[in-house]
Amino acid sequence: MSFIKKHLKIIIIYIVIIILLLIEFPYYIEAPGGIIDINDRINIEDSYNSRGSFNLSYVSEYKATIITLITSLFNKDYKVLSKDKVVPSDIDTDDYNYVNQIMLKEAYSNATYYAYLKANKDIIVNSEEIYVSNIIKEADTDLSIGDMIIEVNNIKVSSKEAIDNIIKSLNIGDTISIKIMRNNKEEVKRAKLISYDGNPIIGIVVSKIKNMENNPKIKIDYKARESGPSGGLMIALAIYNSLIDKDITKGRVIVGTGTIDENGNVGSIGGVEYKLKGAVKNKADIFLVPNGENYEDAIKLKKEKNYKIKIKGVSTFDEALEYLSI
Repeated sequence: MSFIKKHLKIIIIYIVIIILLLIEFPYYIEAPGGIIDINDRINIEDSYNSRGSFNLSYVSEYKATIITLITSLFNKDYKVLSKDKVVPSDIDTDDYNYVNQIMLKEAYSNATYYAYLKANKDIIVNSEEIYVSNIIKEADTDLSIGDMIIEVNNIKVSSKEAIDNIIKSLNIGDTISIKIMRNNKEEVKRAKLISYDGNPIIGIVVSKIKNMENNPKIKIDYKARESGPSGGLMIALAIYNSLIDKDITKGRVIVGTGTIDENGNVGSIGGVEYKLKGAVKNKADIFLVPNGENYEDAIKLKKEKNYKIKIKGVSTFDEALEYLSI
């Protein structure tokens, strides 16, 4: 008891520090991020060097504590968002993080596939791993996010198209069996087909990751904290640039964002204003962004802040390549 009395002030200070640093609130704080040189993530045999760089842009995200909330009051570049604006209310945080990891792997898969095709390099797709990345609330199934689909109605599937072809031959209201891999264990689940525009569907969204053989060989590294599909376009450009004997960076620091599918189409992303601010902060020469609302938001911010950076909106990999090659 005498020890507590003697050190009461110190104990109180420690308690206050713990409250300030560790107690979290149901909010997230978004702030301008930085850039990542993609050459630090990919390693290709006998690759060509470049004078400039292709870079991923990212948003800094912090869980809300008393300190970060107070900091946000004095920094106009910080934005406080309720948790349900960041993590959908129908998915828990662990599932949300897991899905984002799957989507990151899918982004690298699509980027690698399209870049090798575009560069006329050897690439063989042996199979595709199909993961459940979302389940709509109307679905009638015991599937879970993160399940890897192996069979549908006892038919092995190795592509999304294979699943679609099976479903098309069935009727709304039919119950199907789905063999999945969950926690390294095979299980059989069920789904009752529901209607979408008069067509039968399971009511899930899937992500697919290609298992490929590449020549030249490629090794991709990414950090555990990295996630999401928004780097797809820039990853594809960086891989492509390493595979050809012409340096399309031309010594420039090129930053950008945007998803990419296996056909080279570029999709929209979130947090474009923070990503642009990060690009400007790191003295980028060019900022590539998906056409549409993302591009409009980037141009608006450029005018407001009088940024000198060049901004180019693109809808496909080929549009980005054509712009950079001029």
